[in-house]
Amino acid sequence: ITEEFVKMLRLNNRDEAIEFLVVTDLMRFIVSEFLDTIGCNQPPEFHPEGDVFTHTIKVLENLPDNVSDELLLAALFHDIGKPATFTNTDRIRFNNHDIVGAEMTENIMRRMKFSNEIIEHVVRMVENHMKFRFITEMKKSKLIKFMRMPKFDEHMQLHKADCLGS
Repeated sequence: ITEEFVKMLRLNNRDEAIEFLVVTDLMRFIVSEFLDTIGCNQPPEFHPEGDVFTHTIKVLENLPDNVSDELLLAALFHDIGKPATFTNTDRIRFNNHDIVGAEMTENIMRRMKFSNEIIEHVVRMVENHMKFRFITEMKKSKLIKFMRMPKFDEHMQLHKADCLGS
């Protein structure tokens, strides 16, 4: 199931593949946690495209062809923690959704029997995807450490697709 799921993410129409899994209710048996993104509203001033599900589909659409499996999985899971961290006080917020999402991603990927190396890389991308908004405030030493992360280019590709997705 895991191998077939990753093959679907590799397709040029990966967004349609994910939507197909949702519509046919197959996603419930693969990554049931992803279903919680459907109808999970986001602040319209930051996400005019709509709920977390719609945003995630747009992020997948904005990835170039022939990216790594890890980047595809990170794009799918980057906001998986939003439903669990949803609050609506002064506005809709998802405090620490990156940290919660990283934990959820690790649990999902272990359940799906991915290798430790792949899990670690995807979890790091999910965990760090929000740090780009703080780059201008980072001390030089922290920025250098951030940019020296393994496969930093994939972190940047995820950030670009995430921005384009909204």
